[in-house]
Amino acid sequence: MMRSEIGDTLLSVALTGTSRAASGPVRTGTTLDELIEKLIDVEPERALLLAAGARAVYRKAGLRPSALPQAVPAPPERLSTCSSRAADLLGQLLSQKGDALLLEALERLRLASMRVPFELLPALLSLRGAALRSALLPVLGQRGVWLAAQNPEWRWVQDHLVPDATAGLEVHQARWEDGTLPQRLTALRRVRAEAPEQARAWIASAWRGEKAEFRREMLDILSEGLSQADEPLLEDTLNDRSTTVRTRAAGLLGRLPDSALSLRMRERAGAVLRYEAPKEQPWGLRRLASSLGRGGQRGSLHVLPPESLPNDWIRDGIVAKPPQGLGERAWWTRQLLSLVPLSHWHDSLGADPKDLVQAAAGNPDWGAVVLEGWAHALSLDASDAWAAALWESLRSQYDTGKDAGDRSLAWTSLELVLTHMSADQLEPRLRQELVAASGKPTVQQTARGPEVSIDSMSRACSQGLVRVRQPWSVDLGETYLRSLRKYLAGARGAKSLSPGSWMGTIPVAAFALPPSCFDQALEPMNLRETDDWLWQQWHTEIGTFQFIIRLRKQIAEEIRA
Repeated sequence: MMRSEIGDTLLSVALTGTSRAASGPVRTGTTLDELIEKLIDVEPERALLLAAGARAVYRKAGLRPSALPQAVPAPPERLSTCSSRAADLLGQLLSQKGDALLLEALERLRLASMRVPFELLPALLSLRGAALRSALLPVLGQRGVWLAAQNPEWRWVQDHLVPDATAGLEVHQARWEDGTLPQRLTALRRVRAEAPEQARAWIASAWRGEKAEFRREMLDILSEGLSQADEPLLEDTLNDRSTTVRTRAAGLLGRLPDSALSLRMRERAGAVLRYEAPKEQPWGLRRLASSLGRGGQRGSLHVLPPESLPNDWIRDGIVAKPPQGLGERAWWTRQLLSLVPLSHWHDSLGADPKDLVQAAAGNPDWGAVVLEGWAHALSLDASDAWAAALWESLRSQYDTGKDAGDRSLAWTSLELVLTHMSADQLEPRLRQELVAASGKPTVQQTARGPEVSIDSMSRACSQGLVRVRQPWSVDLGETYLRSLRKYLAGARGAKSLSPGSWMGTIPVAAFALPPSCFDQALEPMNLRETDDWLWQQWHTEIGTFQFIIRLRKQIAEEIRA
């Protein structure tokens, strides 16, 4: 009797009942039958259950394992391992789930041309998060790469591993044609850097068969090393069925000042903005305005937003439907201006950035829309002159806004300026604002005694500290620490101290201060000792801040580049 027939027999007996089955012990067709025959005085039902259970276990335990290929040993290591103390520190960071500190440690290992210790590989390979995995790849070592290939859950290493620098085009071609999505993008990025023409050919041939998300990712890679040679491919993608893909392609074409799309946008924008220079004033009035610190009369900016949205604008990446709370004409205008290089306006309107920004700020109806469009255009043309003019105007509008709505409009554009302003421009402004914010806090007399409830730090300063390049420069780090101490010293006599924006910058500073500022940051802050819960919150924040600084100091001392 075949084994499948035996299984059918057991099933048949179970379904029809043991009373209708043939007499005698139940047969399984295996060596288990010798044991079953020895069962004496066992009810038929129990015998059936025992036979079925024994057969199930027998089938699982009795399978012959398939022959496994002999494992190829890991290649010899090329990188030296970190010290034992550095390994202990990495283990501590892993157990504490300190992702930001772990990122810093992994980056220092990379700069020192070291690898992580073998014993931490399983825990490190199990990490999630794109930033952590990207930082881990260069310090895995040969053993780490080999180990990752043995576990399907660690396949991400193979997906994102860049072939050896000596690998020929055929290696990347194979990954592009047959690899996983991450492997294909990795191959495309490498070829984009080494053979841009070949990368464009790959994108063009694969375009129609890929999903919108992958098409967008291919455009992101195309943005690296963007040149006029990419224009024909990008111009074709303006016909894509996906709005997000078209918008991305339009943004890239906008970065090419000689592209056909850029020329079309400039022509369209010329019909939207018109600048009228100020009338010449008599010499005496100009001298008086100058003595009062005023620039005299400013020009006027006339804005004529489109009444409707033509189809060719939609093809060029202008999205028709506005976000909630924004009118269609304002939305279309803002998008149009964001795709025109800022350098165009000096030649087109005949005025410098400061005059044009002041004129836009003076337009009560459309000025905010124009300023936001220009702030977006900083991504195409990061002009220091334009960034400075926009910063000064928007910073003033935010501080002097009549209501929350005015301040919100100004802040939206100011955030964009903060994002695109160069470090050489942003850092001096932040240092200036930190010094101003360190002045003696405003103390209010209440029934409970003096209380500090008004924070002196501006929102622009606190957000700028988040956006400026990390780690901070030594000048910015030292200015921050001096200003923080001065602020706290001025508030020491107050019974209570509001958290405010100052406290919000402390977690940022903990990870942004450069190593040369660590000792200064670890000096006592001389906080007031009190039971007040707000002061206690300050004690907690400063304690956490200095704990992180100590760990960062350990990392810097144990892993030296």
